[in-house]
Amino acid sequence: ALSPQPAAPGAFNSQGLFLSHLENVLGTSFDLKILASGLPQARQAESVVINEIKRLDAVLSSYRSESEFRQWMQSTVETSLSDDLWNVLQGFD
Repeated sequence: ALSPQPAAPGAFNSQGLFLSHLENVLGTSFDLKILASGLPQARQAESVVINEIKRLDAVLSSYRSESEFRQWMQSTVETSLSDDLWNVLQGFD
């Protein structure tokens, strides 16, 4: 399961730039840069980004057996697809 863990506390500078280094994001590390008016707003934006990555991972992961993509690949019957999965599949020839 996707469970991003901060490698170090995020840094927030005087220009409003928040830097966050996360581990275990889609199987790799992830550096996130956010411009915000304060640290609470930066942390909230970081949380929104992480939650969206988790949501898309649950749909698109080819590694996780419970993902929508894997369920679709293993299905032997016609299956309805979410808009997210359908849009990604439309990108293939």
